[in-house]
Amino acid sequence: MMFSLPSPLTSPRTDDAVCVPDVDWDGAAALVGPAAATAEGGMGGTYLRTVGQTGTAALTVSAPQCAPVTVEFTVTKKECAVWN
Repeated sequence: MMFSLPSPLTSPRTDDAVCVPDVDWDGAAALVGPAAATAEGGMGGTYLRTVGQTGTAALTVSAPQCAPVTVEFTVTKKECAVWN
């Protein structure tokens, strides 16, 4: 999952364009990527995976000077003969 943060957290200068947002998750997903991903130039990312359950999951990204942003999604399970 990619995310972007609005300026004033970023600057065109690379020496002060670094922010470390916090990543939190809940529900039918597990964090694979880093829980604190450095955002350079206002962009960053992390990875979630399903955990074999159906239901809802949420990813929340928060950073200093910004309101937290939450993305909620539905996880469904599809039977696949190739993988079972």
